[in-house]
Amino acid sequence: MDRQINGFLIILWRVLLRTIVAWGIVISFAHSETHDQRIKKCEAIPVAVPAFSCKGDGSIVPKTIDAQGHCSKPEDLYSRCVYQSTLGQLAKGNTDGVEILYSCRKKPDGKNTYKNDKTDSYYDIAVIQHDPKTGNTCFYQHLGDTSGKSIPAPNKDTGGKFWNEKPDFCTSCHSNGPFVRSPHYADVKDGANKVILPDVYRRKPGKHSYKVLHDHFKVYDVDRKGNDCTLCHSIGAYESLGITPKKRIGMVNYLAAGSLMSLRESRTSGCYSPLKSGKCPSPTKSGYHDFMVGMMGIDAAGAKAAVKELEECVNKKPMPRDCTLTKLSP
Repeated sequence: MDRQINGFLIILWRVLLRTIVAWGIVISFAHSETHDQRIKKCEAIPVAVPAFSCKGDGSIVPKTIDAQGHCSKPEDLYSRCVYQSTLGQLAKGNTDGVEILYSCRKKPDGKNTYKNDKTDSYYDIAVIQHDPKTGNTCFYQHLGDTSGKSIPAPNKDTGGKFWNEKPDFCTSCHSNGPFVRSPHYADVKDGANKVILPDVYRRKPGKHSYKVLHDHFKVYDVDRKGNDCTLCHSIGAYESLGITPKKRIGMVNYLAAGSLMSLRESRTSGCYSPLKSGKCPSPTKSGYHDFMVGMMGIDAAGAKAAVKELEECVNKKPMPRDCTLTKLSP
């Protein structure tokens, strides 16, 4: 009986293996990376992320919200208008030129704007650590209710428990480069009245490299001759991990063109699936959430068409001759 069972299991395994090969599926074990392994890789950046305080080391993102809950510069990640978000820069003035920025966001809670909230309670805390000289970049994220008074450094003993979200998916939005200069954060200034976000530059050959050190969705530079987006901007695509990897244009580019509403799920508002435009209620008066169109005055139809042109560079086979697709981060 045991021999029959063993024989059946062997046959079943062979059939499964042939099926995997036939479908061309490559199983990825990238998600097994531990926090300590991630920290070890990120030591290649010469300045480590220090401990910090959400309010004490940063600035509250200014916001004006009307009676209907609309604002002109919504928080992109959760597609909402909300007070009390903070943005800050760490290790300022370090001689290595390393840029370390953090953001602290309040918990998604329906229509709660947190206007009168004076607590130090936060839900989504994220850090970007970037070395402009080498392009080396690391992302860190915590999800869950927590105090923002004393955030531990990722490389300390308590860091492994606090930084609980694997940041491999970050490059699905941060595909154009390490920082996203959305209207929500673009003009936020520090105590010295200096804009906190670094300049967002257009990549040039041999300059402005971008390399994520830990496990992540692979990043590609996308360009197409005469495209309205790439005339001024570097546009990135990403390739997801898992059993069926697929290349897509970075999510922030759809958001900028007004082709989608939100970058991330907001469970309490029922807002999900960013690839399905219209699922999320718009936080802006215009009826859709964008910033290249609404803020810059660019033609909406033209912006959407330009993004679709770049989609062809990523998905169309054979790739159009006027397209280039270059892997940036392995």
